[in-house]
Amino acid sequence: HKLLPTAADRGPTTTMQAYSWLALLSWSSLFLAMVATGDWRFAVGAGVFLHVLFGIGHSRFHHADTPWRYCTDLSLFSAFTWRITHAISHHHFSNTEVDIEASLVEPYVNFLSSRPKNSILVLLYWPIFYGLAGIIDYVVRMIRVLIGHTRFRIEWSIGLLQIAALSYAHGWHGALLFVIMQASSTFLMIGLSSLLHRTPYAWTSGDADAQRDFAAHLVWATTDHSTDVSLFTSTFAFGLFNNHVLHHLFPTIDMSRLRGPVYETFVDTCNEFKVPYRCVPLWRLFADGVSGAWRRTYFEPTKDEVAGRTKPWERATDA
Repeated sequence: HKLLPTAADRGPTTTMQAYSWLALLSWSSLFLAMVATGDWRFAVGAGVFLHVLFGIGHSRFHHADTPWRYCTDLSLFSAFTWRITHAISHHHFSNTEVDIEASLVEPYVNFLSSRPKNSILVLLYWPIFYGLAGIIDYVVRMIRVLIGHTRFRIEWSIGLLQIAALSYAHGWHGALLFVIMQASSTFLMIGLSSLLHRTPYAWTSGDADAQRDFAAHLVWATTDHSTDVSLFTSTFAFGLFNNHVLHHLFPTIDMSRLRGPVYETFVDTCNEFKVPYRCVPLWRLFADGVSGAWRRTYFEPTKDEVAGRTKPWERATDA
Protein backbone atom coordinates (compact mmCIF):
# COMPACT_ATOMS: atom_id res chain seq x y z
CA HIS A 1 0.00 0.00 0.00
CA LYS A 2 2.95 2.34 0.56
CA LEU A 3 4.50 1.61 -2.84
CA LEU A 4 1.20 1.56 -4.78
CA PRO A 5 -1.19 3.57 -2.60
CA THR A 6 -4.12 4.17 -4.99
CA ALA A 7 -6.10 2.08 -7.47
CA ALA A 8 -4.65 4.13 -10.32
CA ASP A 9 -1.16 3.12 -9.18
CA ARG A 10 -2.08 -0.55 -9.54
CA GLY A 11 -3.41 -0.56 -13.09
CA PRO A 12 -1.34 -0.74 -16.28
CA THR A 13 1.31 1.92 -16.73
CA THR A 14 1.18 4.29 -19.68
CA THR A 15 4.01 2.31 -21.25
CA MET A 16 2.10 -0.94 -20.78
CA GLN A 17 -0.96 0.57 -22.42
CA ALA A 18 1.17 1.64 -25.39
CA TYR A 19 2.68 -1.85 -25.67
CA SER A 20 -0.81 -3.36 -25.58
CA TRP A 21 -1.93 -1.25 -28.53
CA LEU A 22 1.33 -2.02 -30.36
CA ALA A 23 0.78 -5.76 -29.90
CA LEU A 24 -2.84 -5.52 -31.10
CA LEU A 25 -1.86 -3.44 -34.15
CA SER A 26 0.97 -5.84 -35.00
CA TRP A 27 -1.24 -8.92 -34.79
CA SER A 28 -4.03 -7.25 -36.78
CA SER A 29 -1.59 -6.24 -39.54
CA LEU A 30 -0.11 -9.73 -39.79
CA PHE A 31 -3.55 -11.36 -39.74
CA LEU A 32 -4.77 -9.14 -42.59
CA ALA A 33 -1.55 -9.85 -44.52
CA MET A 34 -2.18 -13.57 -44.03
CA VAL A 35 -5.75 -13.24 -45.31
CA ALA A 36 -4.53 -11.24 -48.32
CA THR A 37 -1.57 -13.43 -49.31
CA GLY A 38 -2.10 -16.88 -47.80
CA ASP A 39 1.57 -16.90 -46.75
CA TRP A 40 2.28 -19.27 -43.84
CA ARG A 41 5.05 -16.97 -42.59
CA PHE A 42 2.47 -14.35 -41.75
CA ALA A 43 0.59 -17.07 -39.85
CA VAL A 44 3.63 -17.80 -37.68
CA GLY A 45 4.23 -14.09 -37.11
CA ALA A 46 0.59 -13.56 -36.18
CA GLY A 47 0.89 -16.49 -33.77
CA VAL A 48 3.84 -14.89 -32.04
CA PHE A 49 1.91 -11.65 -31.45
CA LEU A 50 -1.17 -13.65 -30.48
CA HIS A 51 0.93 -15.11 -27.68
CA VAL A 52 1.82 -11.57 -26.60
CA LEU A 53 -1.85 -10.61 -26.62
CA PHE A 54 -2.73 -13.66 -24.54
CA GLY A 55 -0.23 -12.50 -21.91
CA ILE A 56 -1.88 -9.07 -21.89
CA GLY A 57 -5.34 -10.62 -21.65
CA HIS A 58 -4.15 -12.92 -18.87
CA SER A 59 -2.99 -9.93 -16.87
CA ARG A 60 -6.18 -7.96 -17.49
CA PHE A 61 -8.82 -10.61 -16.71
CA HIS A 62 -7.56 -10.52 -13.14
CA HIS A 63 -8.68 -6.86 -13.04
CA ALA A 64 -12.11 -5.30 -13.09
CA ASP A 65 -13.87 -5.87 -16.42
CA THR A 66 -11.99 -4.32 -19.33
CA PRO A 67 -12.17 -5.05 -23.08
CA TRP A 68 -8.50 -6.01 -22.96
CA ARG A 69 -9.41 -9.27 -21.22
CA TYR A 70 -10.78 -10.48 -24.55
CA CYS A 71 -7.23 -10.70 -25.90
CA THR A 72 -7.39 -14.14 -24.27
CA ASP A 73 -10.25 -15.08 -26.60
CA LEU A 74 -8.24 -14.13 -29.67
CA SER A 75 -6.12 -17.22 -28.98
CA LEU A 76 -9.24 -19.45 -28.62
CA PHE A 77 -9.08 -19.66 -24.83
CA SER A 78 -11.82 -17.94 -22.84
CA ALA A 79 -11.32 -15.10 -20.37
CA PHE A 80 -14.67 -16.09 -18.85
CA THR A 81 -13.69 -19.69 -18.10
CA TRP A 82 -10.10 -18.80 -17.19
CA ARG A 83 -11.39 -16.58 -14.41
CA ILE A 84 -12.64 -19.84 -12.89
CA THR A 85 -9.97 -22.39 -13.81
CA HIS A 86 -7.05 -19.98 -13.50
CA ALA A 87 -7.87 -16.98 -11.31
CA ILE A 88 -9.85 -18.99 -8.76
CA SER A 89 -8.50 -22.54 -8.95
CA HIS A 90 -4.88 -22.23 -10.03
CA HIS A 91 -4.11 -19.04 -8.13
CA HIS A 92 -5.60 -20.27 -4.86
CA PHE A 93 -4.42 -23.88 -5.03
CA SER A 94 -1.24 -23.70 -7.13
CA ASN A 95 0.34 -27.10 -7.84
CA THR A 96 -2.00 -28.98 -5.52
CA GLU A 97 -4.39 -31.79 -6.41
CA VAL A 98 -7.30 -29.35 -6.63
CA ASP A 99 -5.48 -27.07 -9.07
CA ILE A 100 -7.57 -27.59 -12.21
CA GLU A 101 -4.71 -26.56 -14.49
CA ALA A 102 -2.48 -29.29 -13.05
CA SER A 103 -5.09 -32.06 -13.21
CA LEU A 104 -6.78 -31.08 -16.47
CA VAL A 105 -4.45 -33.11 -18.70
CA GLU A 106 -4.10 -36.15 -16.45
CA PRO A 107 -3.41 -39.02 -17.03
CA TYR A 108 -1.74 -38.07 -20.32
CA VAL A 109 0.65 -35.64 -18.65
CA ASN A 110 1.22 -35.77 -14.90
CA PHE A 111 2.84 -32.72 -13.31
CA LEU A 112 2.42 -33.44 -9.60
CA SER A 113 4.84 -35.58 -7.60
CA SER A 114 1.83 -37.29 -6.02
CA ARG A 115 0.88 -38.69 -9.42
CA PRO A 116 2.45 -41.59 -11.37
CA LYS A 117 5.52 -40.85 -13.45
CA ASN A 118 4.93 -40.10 -17.11
CA SER A 119 5.82 -42.54 -19.85
CA ILE A 120 8.94 -41.66 -21.82
CA LEU A 121 6.55 -41.19 -24.75
CA VAL A 122 5.49 -37.91 -23.13
CA LEU A 123 8.61 -36.37 -24.66
CA LEU A 124 7.08 -37.06 -28.07
CA TYR A 125 3.46 -36.06 -27.57
CA TRP A 126 3.59 -33.19 -25.05
CA PRO A 127 5.00 -30.67 -27.59
CA ILE A 128 2.15 -31.59 -29.96
CA PHE A 129 -0.38 -31.20 -27.17
CA TYR A 130 1.09 -27.81 -26.23
CA GLY A 131 0.56 -26.58 -29.77
CA LEU A 132 -2.99 -27.89 -30.15
CA ALA A 133 -4.31 -27.18 -26.63
CA GLY A 134 -6.05 -23.96 -27.60
CA ILE A 135 -7.82 -25.54 -30.57
CA ILE A 136 -8.82 -28.59 -28.48
CA ASP A 137 -10.18 -26.34 -25.73
CA TYR A 138 -12.20 -24.33 -28.25
CA VAL A 139 -13.63 -27.37 -30.06
CA VAL A 140 -14.66 -29.02 -26.78
CA ARG A 141 -16.33 -25.77 -25.67
CA MET A 142 -18.26 -25.48 -28.93
CA ILE A 143 -19.40 -29.11 -28.64
CA ARG A 144 -20.66 -28.38 -25.13
CA VAL A 145 -22.57 -25.42 -26.53
CA LEU A 146 -24.15 -27.53 -29.29
CA ILE A 147 -25.32 -30.25 -26.90
CA GLY A 148 -26.72 -27.68 -24.47
CA HIS A 149 -24.23 -28.06 -21.61
CA THR A 150 -22.80 -24.55 -21.95
CA ARG A 151 -24.38 -21.23 -22.90
CA PHE A 152 -22.72 -19.56 -25.88
CA ARG A 153 -20.95 -16.27 -25.20
CA ILE A 154 -20.61 -13.64 -27.92
CA GLU A 155 -16.82 -13.32 -27.51
CA TRP A 156 -16.46 -17.00 -28.44
CA SER A 157 -17.39 -16.04 -31.99
CA ILE A 158 -13.93 -14.43 -32.37
CA GLY A 159 -12.37 -17.77 -33.28
CA LEU A 160 -15.17 -18.56 -35.73
CA LEU A 161 -14.67 -15.20 -37.46
CA GLN A 162 -10.94 -15.84 -37.79
CA ILE A 163 -11.30 -19.22 -39.46
CA ALA A 164 -14.23 -18.00 -41.57
CA ALA A 165 -12.18 -15.12 -43.00
CA LEU A 166 -9.21 -17.35 -43.77
CA SER A 167 -11.32 -20.17 -45.22
CA TYR A 168 -13.30 -17.75 -47.40
CA ALA A 169 -10.08 -16.32 -48.80
CA HIS A 170 -8.07 -19.55 -49.20
CA GLY A 171 -10.31 -22.57 -48.65
CA TRP A 172 -8.70 -25.50 -46.86
CA HIS A 173 -5.33 -23.75 -47.04
CA GLY A 174 -6.88 -20.92 -45.02
CA ALA A 175 -7.99 -23.40 -42.37
CA LEU A 176 -4.42 -24.69 -42.22
CA LEU A 177 -3.13 -21.13 -41.79
CA PHE A 178 -5.55 -20.76 -38.88
CA VAL A 179 -4.13 -23.88 -37.23
CA ILE A 180 -0.55 -22.68 -37.77
CA MET A 181 -1.30 -19.30 -36.21
CA GLN A 182 -3.14 -20.72 -33.21
CA ALA A 183 -0.66 -23.55 -32.66
CA SER A 184 2.29 -21.13 -32.75
CA SER A 185 0.61 -18.96 -30.15
CA THR A 186 -0.43 -21.80 -27.83
CA PHE A 187 2.95 -23.53 -28.03
CA LEU A 188 4.69 -20.35 -26.92
CA MET A 189 2.15 -19.59 -24.20
CA ILE A 190 2.02 -23.02 -22.60
CA GLY A 191 5.72 -23.66 -23.16
CA LEU A 192 6.78 -20.47 -21.38
CA SER A 193 4.14 -20.57 -18.64
CA SER A 194 4.87 -24.23 -17.82
CA LEU A 195 8.43 -23.30 -16.93
CA LEU A 196 7.09 -21.31 -13.99
CA HIS A 197 5.30 -24.21 -12.26
CA ARG A 198 6.21 -27.49 -13.98
CA THR A 199 9.95 -27.86 -13.38
CA PRO A 200 11.86 -29.56 -10.54
CA TYR A 201 12.34 -26.13 -8.91
CA ALA A 202 8.63 -25.69 -8.08
CA TRP A 203 6.93 -27.53 -5.21
CA THR A 204 3.90 -29.70 -6.04
CA SER A 205 1.64 -32.03 -4.08
CA GLY A 206 3.65 -35.05 -3.04
CA ASP A 207 6.84 -33.10 -2.34
CA ALA A 208 8.30 -32.53 1.11
CA ASP A 209 7.88 -29.37 3.19
CA ALA A 210 4.38 -28.33 2.21
CA GLN A 211 3.82 -24.75 3.38
CA ARG A 212 0.68 -23.92 5.37
CA ASP A 213 1.31 -20.19 5.01
CA PHE A 214 -0.45 -19.13 1.80
CA ALA A 215 2.15 -16.61 0.62
CA ALA A 216 5.05 -18.98 1.37
CA HIS A 217 3.25 -21.73 -0.55
CA LEU A 218 2.93 -19.51 -3.63
CA VAL A 219 6.63 -18.68 -3.52
CA TRP A 220 7.59 -22.36 -3.18
CA ALA A 221 5.25 -23.45 -5.99
CA THR A 222 6.41 -20.83 -8.53
CA THR A 223 9.71 -20.07 -10.23
CA ASP A 224 10.84 -16.84 -11.89
CA HIS A 225 13.35 -16.17 -14.64
CA SER A 226 14.74 -13.10 -16.43
CA THR A 227 13.42 -10.64 -13.84
CA ASP A 228 15.99 -8.03 -14.85
CA VAL A 229 14.76 -7.55 -18.42
CA SER A 230 12.87 -4.49 -19.64
CA LEU A 231 9.08 -4.33 -19.72
CA PHE A 232 9.29 -4.44 -23.52
CA THR A 233 11.22 -7.73 -23.44
CA SER A 234 8.97 -9.15 -20.73
CA THR A 235 5.90 -8.35 -22.84
CA PHE A 236 7.02 -9.22 -26.35
CA ALA A 237 9.51 -12.05 -25.67
CA PHE A 238 7.86 -13.81 -22.71
CA GLY A 239 4.23 -12.71 -22.82
CA LEU A 240 4.76 -11.39 -19.27
CA PHE A 241 5.50 -14.95 -18.09
CA ASN A 242 8.82 -14.30 -16.37
CA ASN A 243 8.24 -12.25 -13.20
CA HIS A 244 5.52 -14.60 -11.99
CA VAL A 245 5.76 -15.04 -8.22
CA LEU A 246 4.67 -11.46 -7.57
CA HIS A 247 1.79 -11.95 -9.99
CA HIS A 248 0.59 -14.86 -7.86
CA LEU A 249 0.91 -12.83 -4.69
CA PHE A 250 -0.81 -9.74 -6.14
CA PRO A 251 -2.81 -10.91 -9.19
CA THR A 252 -5.08 -7.85 -9.35
CA ILE A 253 -2.10 -5.49 -9.67
CA ASP A 254 -1.01 -5.08 -13.27
CA MET A 255 2.21 -6.91 -14.09
CA SER A 256 3.78 -3.71 -15.36
CA ARG A 257 3.70 -2.44 -11.75
CA LEU A 258 5.35 -5.49 -10.18
CA ARG A 259 8.85 -4.31 -10.98
CA GLY A 260 11.58 -2.08 -9.54
CA PRO A 261 10.95 -1.14 -5.89
CA VAL A 262 8.05 -3.62 -5.59
CA TYR A 263 10.25 -6.51 -6.73
CA GLU A 264 13.16 -5.39 -4.55
CA THR A 265 10.90 -5.20 -1.50
CA PHE A 266 9.60 -8.68 -2.24
CA VAL A 267 13.09 -10.18 -2.46
CA ASP A 268 14.11 -8.44 0.79
CA THR A 269 11.00 -9.84 2.50
CA CYS A 270 11.80 -13.38 1.34
CA ASN A 271 15.34 -13.01 2.70
CA GLU A 272 14.05 -11.62 6.00
CA PHE A 273 11.68 -14.54 6.59
CA LYS A 274 13.98 -17.19 5.07
CA VAL A 275 11.53 -18.11 2.30
CA PRO A 276 13.45 -19.73 -0.60
CA TYR A 277 12.54 -17.57 -3.59
CA ARG A 278 13.88 -19.05 -6.83
CA CYS A 279 14.85 -17.07 -9.91
CA VAL A 280 16.48 -19.54 -12.31
CA PRO A 281 18.14 -18.89 -15.70
CA LEU A 282 15.73 -19.52 -18.54
CA TRP A 283 17.96 -22.06 -20.27
CA ARG A 284 18.19 -24.17 -17.11
CA LEU A 285 14.45 -24.02 -16.52
CA PHE A 286 13.97 -25.28 -20.06
CA ALA A 287 16.60 -28.04 -19.80
CA ASP A 288 15.43 -29.32 -16.43
CA GLY A 289 11.77 -28.84 -17.35
CA VAL A 290 12.04 -31.01 -20.49
CA SER A 291 13.91 -33.78 -18.68
CA GLY A 292 11.59 -33.48 -15.70
CA ALA A 293 8.52 -34.06 -17.85
CA TRP A 294 9.49 -37.73 -17.93
CA ARG A 295 11.04 -38.31 -14.51
CA ARG A 296 10.29 -35.41 -12.21
CA THR A 297 12.58 -35.01 -9.21
CA TYR A 298 11.89 -32.08 -6.88
CA PHE A 299 15.00 -30.05 -6.05
CA GLU A 300 14.20 -29.35 -2.42
CA PRO A 301 15.70 -26.10 -1.07
CA THR A 302 18.74 -26.68 1.13
CA LYS A 303 19.83 -24.65 4.14
CA ASP A 304 22.62 -23.14 2.06
CA GLU A 305 20.12 -22.04 -0.59
CA VAL A 306 17.78 -20.48 1.97
CA ALA A 307 20.76 -18.69 3.50
CA GLY A 308 21.77 -17.38 0.08
CA ARG A 309 25.06 -19.29 -0.10
CA THR A 310 24.09 -21.39 -3.13
CA LYS A 311 21.75 -21.12 -6.07
CA PRO A 312 18.96 -23.63 -6.75
CA TRP A 313 20.53 -24.82 -10.01
CA GLU A 314 23.83 -25.50 -8.19
CA ARG A 315 21.91 -27.80 -5.88
CA ALA A 316 20.31 -29.44 -8.92
CA THR A 317 23.69 -30.03 -10.57
CA ASP A 318 25.07 -31.62 -7.41
CA ALA A 319 22.03 -33.83 -7.11
